[in-house]
Amino acid sequence: MAKVACGTRIQVVDWSPGGRVIAVGNDDGFTLFTAR
Repeated sequence: MAKVACGTRIQVVDWSPGGRVIAVGNDDGFTLFTAR
């Protein structure tokens, strides 16, 4: 698990065919993490 700073927006999306992806976003943009 990744530790996330306060105020960071987290969105979990089901993204085929890659599966579920966790999008961790802040004012600088979004970073995608693949969740298995």
